Amino acid sequence: MNKNLLNRHFREEKIDLNELKQTIFKGYMWTSFFSEDYLINCRAECWKILLGYTPLEADKRNTKINNMRDNYLDLVNEFIFNPYSIEELEDHPLNNNENSTWVALMRDKNLTQQVGYDTMRLNFDVNLFNSETKFPLSSFARVRSFVYV
Repeated sequence: MNKNLLNRHFREEKIDLNELKQTIFKGYMWTSFFSEDYLINCRAECWKILLGYTPLEADKRNTKINNMRDNYLDLVNEFIFNPYSIEELEDHPLNNNENSTWVALMRDKNLTQQVGYDTMRLNFDVNLFNSETKFPLSSFARVRSFVYV
């Protein structure tokens, strides 16, 4: 019975956003249900519509999603380096030349690793980065001045 409310929204040519919100706020967002010929992941579809990721018109949804996927693949091809796509024998993993694609790959990996570390430091659930230290910075500076004098 409640599934029919959401099913009705997805059968329409254009979804009425206010009605969809009211249906969802009443607690009728099911994980999935069968439409006439396919399975709709209702929760995912509702979030895509609520966040403005997909249009309200049913005939434009697939086109927009396919365009966004193509755009994503273009960005991946533009920014992610595949070292095995190169056929030159002079450019190998042990090459130290600054113009080497392998050097660029290692820089990218190091940058990605550093971003991962910095992201962990911003995670407030990790107590290591949020608790006060036993030796504050001023104490560290005094100790450092004794060591280097």
